[in-house]
Parts: sequence; C-alpha cells; structure tokens
Amino acid sequence: MIALRRGWPRGRWAQGTVALLVLLALAGALSHDRYGGGIGWTKDGLFLQARTLQITDGHSEHAALEKVFFANPLPRRLAEREALLDPHKQRAADPRWVHYSAQFYRRRWLVPALAAATHPSGDPHGIETVSLVGYLLLAPLLFLLLRRRFGVAASLAVAAVCILLEPVRDWSFRPLTESWGLALEIGALLAAALVLERGARWLPAWIACMALLSVTRDATIVLVAATAIMALTERTRTTIALFVSGLVAAAPAPLIFGAPLLDHLAYAGNGFYVPESTSIGSVVGDYLPALGRVLEGVLDYLVHNPLTATVFLGGMGLLLFLSPRGDSFFRLMRWALLGCALLLALALNPTNFRLELVFVPLVAVGLALGWERAAAMVREVRSPTAATEAAG
Repeated sequence: MIALRRGWPRGRWAQGTVALLVLLALAGALSHDRYGGGIGWTKDGLFLQARTLQITDGHSEHAALEKVFFANPLPRRLAEREALLDPHKQRAADPRWVHYSAQFYRRRWLVPALAAATHPSGDPHGIETVSLVGYLLLAPLLFLLLRRRFGVAASLAVAAVCILLEPVRDWSFRPLTESWGLALEIGALLAAALVLERGARWLPAWIACMALLSVTRDATIVLVAATAIMALTERTRTTIALFVSGLVAAAPAPLIFGAPLLDHLAYAGNGFYVPESTSIGSVVGDYLPALGRVLEGVLDYLVHNPLTATVFLGGMGLLLFLSPRGDSFFRLMRWALLGCALLLALALNPTNFRLELVFVPLVAVGLALGWERAAAMVREVRSPTAATEAAG
C-alpha cells in the first residue's frame, strides 16, 4: 500500500500483473509440448547429466562420465552425428576427449543441482525440465527489466518478441544451461540498474544473481566488464561498489573449480579437440584463425536467418544510437554490449547463435527504445490532425 501511495497507481500495478500473466501463458504455450518428449541431447548436455549423477548417486566425476558416455549407447542423434566423422575426429566416443573436456564444465552446478532436486532418481528428463522452467522465467524478467524505463505496452511486446525468437526457443528447449544463464543475466542487469537508481539496498540481489550466474554460464564476464568500465569512467561510490561486489561474487566459482583460460583457448583454437600444446605461443598462433571461424559462423547464421538478424542488429543499433547518454540505465546496457563481445572473443566457439543469446536483454532494450520513439512520432502526427478536426 505504501508503494501505491508513492506514485504507483492501482491501474499500473494491475496492467503489469496482467502483462506478466500473458507472458507466462505465452511461454507456457510455446514450451508445453516439450515436457516429457524426446530429449535433444548434445555433448554439453551429457556433461550436465554426468554432473547430475554426481549429486543424485554420489558418483565421482570419472565414474559419472563413464556411466553417461560409455556404459550405455550414445543418444541416437548424437551417435549418428559422431558416426559421420572420421574415427580420429569423433569426440563423444573418445574417453580421452571426454575426460579432458570435463574440466570446462566443472563450474556449471546450478542446473544439475536443480535437476537433482526435482528428479532425485537422476531421470534424464530432469535437466530438460529445468531448462524449460528457465525459459518460462525469461519473458517476465525481461518485462521487469524493460519496465525500468518503458511503458507496459512496449515492455510486453518486446519481451514477447524475444521469447519467440528461434535461437532463444531452440537452445532453451534442450537440456542445457542457456535459459538459466540468460535469465540470471537479465536478473543481474535488473539488479544492477536498481543499485544505480536506488542505492546499496539492492546490492544483495545483484550479488546473488552474480553468484548463481557464476555456477551456470560464463556470462558473468558481461556484467563484470560493464560495471568495471562504469567504475573506471564514473568513479562514484555506487559504481565502484557495484563492480567490486559483482567481482567478489563471481570469483569463488573459478577459484574453486578452476578457470583454465589458456587451456580453454588452446582447446578452442584446436577446434575443440585435445590440444597438443597449451603454451602461450601456440595459443596466440591459433587465436586469429579461431576468431575468424567464430565471425564466419555468426555471419553465416545471420545470412540464413534474416528475421533473427533484423531483430538482433536492429535492437543493438537502436540501443547505440537512440539511448540517452546521461542515463545510468542505458550506460550500463551499452557497456554490456562490449562485455558480450568480449565473451564471444574469449569463448572462440561458433555455436549456431547459442553464445550470442547474451545479447538478448540488450537487444530488447534497443527494440523498446525504437517502439517508444515510433509511438511518439505517431502521436506527433495525430495531434495536429486531431486539433484540425476539433477546430473544424
């Protein structure tokens, strides 16, 4: 009631509640037929399933990997893809590759832990179900983020567009960490915006989102980079506190579970096969060709998916050119674009627009800016017309 008396009319609360329910219903309608169906396993998903078995059955990492990858036949589609490769190019059927690659998944505990909590028997559908729940959270969180600066109509429409995008649905409907990683990234951006606007009382929410994101995906780098630049350029207590607390919240996961950056860059530079060398010289020599493959993959996806290309490129362009320069909310979003680019440059992984999902909340902000600018232009056109009709 206090909040209502301070400028939040009942009508606005009601509109927001209805919008959230509409978005949840839309997400549910888009994903409901995925529950309990065939599982679209990938190699990444199998590593997550092994992590789930470590929790539910108490297996060691080695035993869990052996059970998932080698005790039973590989999932049919994955096995078919592996069979098309030369024997020395196969990954999931190679014990050396499996056990080497496991190090890059050791920090990803949140989704397996949720799967173990909801499916204590280790049901293979556990991770898929958790991923779908993450998808249900995306639109409401996007709506709340956009409502920091935009009206109900713009926020509702743009959030709906974003969850309808093919790459968002495709990767969220698989047993992976993408939906939860994106949901926590949006939550972290929302919490950071609230810290910038309302002060330190929102720091616990920011810290919690960063800590959870650090054991879900590697997207903490997006937020750390954005807040670091704000702290360096603005040097206020709030921006420094935001950066330091976010860094401290994100740091334990790589410190505890390991963050072998050179190993990762060597692994990626070698086409995600076990590298022969992880020396700096080898990494530097392989970096530019690997980055070229990433850029080639992005361009190829955009060319063959013009709708997604229009939404992503249009949203980012609108954010860069229309956002007010003096508003901390929009400064955070613009710097986060640089953080997303840094993530792609370090991941070196052409993923068919999977890693690029980190741009979604920033694209959403740009689209909402475009929506409201277009709405303002329409109102300007209508106003003289209405005045002329009234005078007549």
